[in-house]
Amino acid sequence: MKNYLTASISESAVRHNIAVLRGLVGEGVKLCPVVKDDCFGHGMDVLYPVLAELTDGFAVAAPLEALELRNKGYHGFILCFLSAYFDDFTIQDELVWQEITQTVMSRSALTSIQEAARRVGKTARVHLKVDTGMGRLGVPASQAAELIRQIREAPGVELTGMYTHFATADGEDHGMTLQQLELFESILPEGTSIMKHAANSAATIGFPAAYFDMVRPGIAVYGCHPSDAVS
Repeated sequence: MKNYLTASISESAVRHNIAVLRGLVGEGVKLCPVVKDDCFGHGMDVLYPVLAELTDGFAVAAPLEALELRNKGYHGFILCFLSAYFDDFTIQDELVWQEITQTVMSRSALTSIQEAARRVGKTARVHLKVDTGMGRLGVPASQAAELIRQIREAPGVELTGMYTHFATADGEDHGMTLQQLELFESILPEGTSIMKHAANSAATIGFPAAYFDMVRPGIAVYGCHPSDAVS
């Protein structure tokens, strides 16, 4: 029996969404769409050509998603929200070899990435994720300075960015978001040119103070509004 559910993906609509987001953040702020889970179920094979053409990189959840983008021939910036320290050495080494930026949230992840860099003979680029209040993933803000020091002292590993994730940016009350933003800014190391980013879809649309160097819109890229409170 023919499935009665269908989804039509419009290239022109996605192009329009990206143009709107570009117009919001302006020049000088990179646009890095989140494409985890097969572009939120919309189909990476369908959307890859458009996104690769119009954006400044990709953000994925898992190592294999990052490697899939490299297999498609993408040579630009890829941020993997997770590192591969739970995976086998082959995947760990491939992420470093393919110059995919991994996320560090713990000493264990740093050690694993450092060892992969040694095996491959290349420098591993990493971003540090800080938990400023989401309570899901990231090094606690109180421990961030120590982990920054450890990354900087780790041979074969380069800290190229720091980021956080907002818990309630899609809500009517911006109090929590402001607290997270203030905490994040307070732990950023001075005198460095590392990439800083925090804005999800809701913050990209309604919270310019969180733009920093790059925004990471997810559902907004695919035409979904974060919430009725975001305008």
